Amino acid sequence: MIGKVIFKGIYFNEFVDDNNELLSFPVSFTMKVSFQGNSFQGTRIDDETKSVINEPVRVKGFLEGDFISFTIDYPCNYYIDPDTGQTILLEDEPHPGVVYEGFFDKTIQTYKGEYQVVIEELRKGVFQDDFDVEAIVGNWEMEKINN
Repeated sequence: MIGKVIFKGIYFNEFVDDNNELLSFPVSFTMKVSFQGNSFQGTRIDDETKSVINEPVRVKGFLEGDFISFTIDYPCNYYIDPDTGQTILLEDEPHPGVVYEGFFDKTIQTYKGEYQVVIEELRKGVFQDDFDVEAIVGNWEMEKINN
């Protein structure tokens, strides 16, 4: 890809409820990026944070064949209040970033994959080389909407 590209997509917030059932809530996003070779950078706006974060969120990534990887860097951390559904900003706390990885599905002309937000990483073992990772993981998909 060359030049400026706009992608529209959805990521799914997924969690298990009190009845041990998986619930999935879609969140729409628009990503505007500029390519230089196989690398790209730009901004993204999503429905979950656009009402509270007044600036586009930074994105950086790359393409390698059908594989795509990019990282979203929010300006601060946030969470969704489970009682009210409101997005609450934690302005003094840095966001850990969201890593998206996936592949291009040629049959439907869409990128699809999994995202991960590392919440906590604990080192264990005698040499501290064994890791326990607590993370939020979900699915996403997006398509290019301009040429």
